[in-house]
Amino acid sequence: MSDISPASANSPAPSAASPAGAASRQSAEQLNLAKAFLDMQGRELALRSEELGLRKSQQSQTHEFNLSALNAQAVDREKERVHKRSVMRQYLLFSGVVIVLLVGFCVVAVCRDKEQLVLEALKIIASFGGGMGAGAFLGYRRGRKERRATDGIEDVEQ
Repeated sequence: MSDISPASANSPAPSAASPAGAASRQSAEQLNLAKAFLDMQGRELALRSEELGLRKSQQSQTHEFNLSALNAQAVDREKERVHKRSVMRQYLLFSGVVIVLLVGFCVVAVCRDKEQLVLEALKIIASFGGGMGAGAFLGYRRGRKERRATDGIEDVEQ
């Protein structure tokens, strides 16, 4: 019995102390791991909430931009309608003046017994206007088809 020292006799057996210490260390590690996991989950949730906030602000900014673009487009279309109305008014005014001048010319010529002059003038106007009118019509149709092909816009009859 000389091999056993008094210090080793008082110390607990290594096999008995080790499982209890290991179990407490494992539970402490699991507890720390669970705390770290919950902490990570909390940070991830905070990050997701920030991301959602950013998405909401981005959507609201996109919405505001789209509204301003729509308002600008509405104003632009209103200006375009006003311009087209002005151009049409000028065209009709010019056509009216030309027609009044032609009718005035015909009335003056008939009053002076120059019916032959009126007939010759009408022949010239008909041949010139007919050829020019057909050319204008065909040019208009061709231009409209080319524009539709390049823009990809459907031809809408008005």
